[in-house]
Amino acid sequence: MTRTSTGILLLTALLLLPACARGNKEAATPTISSEEGEKKGTFSRLMARNDLGPQYLWDGQWSAIAFDKSPELMFSKMLDVLNAMQFKVNADESQRTGATASIEATKADKTSASIRIASKTPTSTEVRVRVGSVGDRTGSERILDELQRLLRPPARRTAPSDAPAKR
Repeated sequence: MTRTSTGILLLTALLLLPACARGNKEAATPTISSEEGEKKGTFSRLMARNDLGPQYLWDGQWSAIAFDKSPELMFSKMLDVLNAMQFKVNADESQRTGATASIEATKADKTSASIRIASKTPTSTEVRVRVGSVGDRTGSERILDELQRLLRPPARRTAPSDAPAKR
């Protein structure tokens, strides 16, 4: 056995043995406990990312997500997001034609953002974001996070008279 295969075998054993030693099937399954909010299982603690909020598609340059909203609404909301994040939209390079739109924006520190909005179906619009010339995933996802936050309906507040009395 070569050193590489020995190392791989040892690493695999280190990942799997703690779950096997506990002797329950649930420990080896990467799941999230809804009550505790913690992950169970060794592999899930190391590798799973399903508790990090929305998952965006990433192709190496662009982050993307689909919304059940019209392209017109998405264009308007994206402009609001870019303004809130202190991007200046370059009107000469940005264009909007029917079911598609592209927005080019730049911050004062020369950070650039490119946004593509396209209708995929009559009820679905894809938004793609690239920050920088080669694609900064964190920056792109920050813009999409702000867009999702803006689209989320405000939390409903309960009036003091509607609140249940404490005993």
